[in-house]
Amino acid sequence: MEQWSPVKVVWIDAHGGDEGWGSPEELDHHPYEVSTIGFLHKNDEVGITVVMSKSDEQIGGYVFVPKVNILSVELLYPRTNG
Repeated sequence: MEQWSPVKVVWIDAHGGDEGWGSPEELDHHPYEVSTIGFLHKNDEVGITVVMSKSDEQIGGYVFVPKVNILSVELLYPRTNG
């Protein structure tokens, strides 16, 4: 995938909470599955960085996801020949 291609990244995330007193049985004991859509900046053995907005010279907002957390990366709107 080329840099700045539009992508959808599906990944797992940690979470926590502080909702006051409760029983241990009420704890949510599984990772959350998250989807992020944006422009691919970098995808390598370390992880993936996706940018939310970009101009010719600047970016606005980004997400980095470690490689171990990534479930899938999908190219959106692939270029077609013709």
